[in-house]
Amino acid sequence: MKKPIFDPEYPIGVFREEKHIMCQNSRLESKYSQGFECKIWVNIENRPDVAAVLCRRCTAMLADWPKQALPKVRGNSKPKGWGFMKIYVDEEGNVYKKGILQPELKGLFPPTTVQQSTKTTRKRKKLSSKKTKSAKKKEMNRLLCELSDLKKELRNNSEDEIDLVLKMKLEAKKAEIDKKLNL
Repeated sequence: MKKPIFDPEYPIGVFREEKHIMCQNSRLESKYSQGFECKIWVNIENRPDVAAVLCRRCTAMLADWPKQALPKVRGNSKPKGWGFMKIYVDEEGNVYKKGILQPELKGLFPPTTVQQSTKTTRKRKKLSSKKTKSAKKKEMNRLLCELSDLKKELRNNSEDEIDLVLKMKLEAKKAEIDKKLNL
């Protein structure tokens, strides 16, 4: 059996080893033209005898889509959680017990006043401040350099040149660095 021979009106190309044909709206004089030239290629690998196609975008533009009705927004005068209250009485005197209307109790109770609670915002958890190995090494090297500089400064200055306050500050800083280094 011979394959049907056809002469396609629209260009055919091979992309990624698959046969494609250009959309019918690639020409302005096309039957389905929307006033622009479509440059979309459609895969026709499984349909070898196709002469022309309309891409999904052009098909969607031709279709008359039903306008969806937006849901009606109802203003709810009841507070949040009214359905869980033991007794809730609205402004009109309707009485609800755990969210169920009790018509025989209508008008017996005064309207319920609900205090608007302030929203409590949750504190965000701090991200763990764990340091990477390289950051720890850099910090260790920096502290060791500071420690060696302090030791040199203490050694180089004789006791006459250095006053007591400066010496105490240097030793406090040295102790702080030692503590950080866990020495």
